[in-house]
Amino acid sequence: MNHAKYLACSLMVLSLACAAPQEKDVSVEASAPAPTTPVEAPVATPAEVPADAPPSPMREYWSEVAIAAGLSPEQQVRFNEQLGAVAAKEAAWQQQYGQQYRQLEQQMTEARDAGDSKRIGELRLELAKLDDKKSDIYYEHDLAGELKQMLTEEQRAPYMAARLRLMALKELEAGGFTDEQRQQVRQMADEVAPRMLGAGDYEREQAMGEKLKQDVFASVLTPEQQAAVEGARVYDSLIRLYGGLGLSTAQIERIRQMSDDVGRQMVQTEAPQAKYAPLMAIPREVFEQVLNEDQQAEHEAIRLYQLALKSFRGVRFQPAQRDRVQQLCRQTARKFAEAEDDQAKGTLAGEMLEDIYRTVLDGEQQDVYETAVLQNMGLLAFRNLGLTAEQQEQIRQRSTATAEQISPEQDKTERDAHAKAFMEGIEQEVLTDRQRELLARAKARTHSTTQPATQPETLPTAPQEADAPAAGQ
Repeated sequence: MNHAKYLACSLMVLSLACAAPQEKDVSVEASAPAPTTPVEAPVATPAEVPADAPPSPMREYWSEVAIAAGLSPEQQVRFNEQLGAVAAKEAAWQQQYGQQYRQLEQQMTEARDAGDSKRIGELRLELAKLDDKKSDIYYEHDLAGELKQMLTEEQRAPYMAARLRLMALKELEAGGFTDEQRQQVRQMADEVAPRMLGAGDYEREQAMGEKLKQDVFASVLTPEQQAAVEGARVYDSLIRLYGGLGLSTAQIERIRQMSDDVGRQMVQTEAPQAKYAPLMAIPREVFEQVLNEDQQAEHEAIRLYQLALKSFRGVRFQPAQRDRVQQLCRQTARKFAEAEDDQAKGTLAGEMLEDIYRTVLDGEQQDVYETAVLQNMGLLAFRNLGLTAEQQEQIRQRSTATAEQISPEQDKTERDAHAKAFMEGIEQEVLTDRQRELLARAKARTHSTTQPATQPETLPTAPQEADAPAAGQ
């Protein structure tokens, strides 16, 4: 089989818009945003919250939600116990790791100022380990679950309204809300909350929450505030994308400036397509204009490694094999710098996958991989023809049988011949007359395209994660 053909990374996979490994963010992992307004009154008593407990956005958030819900004295005592337990563990973390964490943060600032990418990477790992220890506190104490269980029916609407309000304020906080705007958000959340409780399922609840944030953005914020919010969103996305590459202080500031520019352009442009053109272009612009050559190569190597794991998912690599795959990814990433365009990069990526198949995988792994590729190819090629469960199972069985006939020793012509025979066999022996008729029409409509004759017009050029089953399934 021609792996460079069937498994070459698509432009979407290789695009700079792919997500990169990101730094640990305790506030996100803890399942709730920090409050954007001061807590109206303390919920936990001083006896329950240690005096040395550090400021806690998580506790403050749930305290404010509890206040809005109108807890009874008995409920408040129960919830205070949970807040106190969290506060005690936060204080213990602060006492054990606080000074070390601050020292690491100072060292991170110095490393960024110096542009020391290697040291930045080392410090990120050390900080992430301490962040994990703090995150464990919030996983052990489910404040959301505890509070929700004790609420009465009358308390659920104000509880939900408070959460909606705080989440909207948090997500859009870059705009800088006025007191009047905060009151508008409160009123909008109060109106949505009862309908959200009656939505009946999680997806509808999520959709209504997103609609509220969109309405706040469109009807409450000024154009200047909207631009600030859009710029912050772009900045956060870019830092998630490139934050693991040891960015210097100067690089981070440059990314912030470019993000702010994009935010202003998005708000000032009315045409939908033109509105998002800067957003689509900014990842590549940062890659080319802000990252140095080493960072570019490292980013491409990370993307290629993710592509390799995705392409060979279901194959269990041994540690030595993973090291070899990473080495091939780095070698290919260096070649990317000399590639003329994305098509040339796709060819290089396909050659890398072929090299992994031939030189890294053992015989058993190759069989697993071949079976998965054939299975994905067969199911994807005919997915628009309404395959029955029985037909899908026949394709899986045929993919296993065909994979046994393919070996790395065979040249490209032989392997392609097996793949072609596999596809023709499905068309002739698995599809019904009606399905073959539909397929013939698809071929006629796409006769002038470059797609293989056995594929209908919607077949992608490589297995896609959303539809293709993992190897071995």
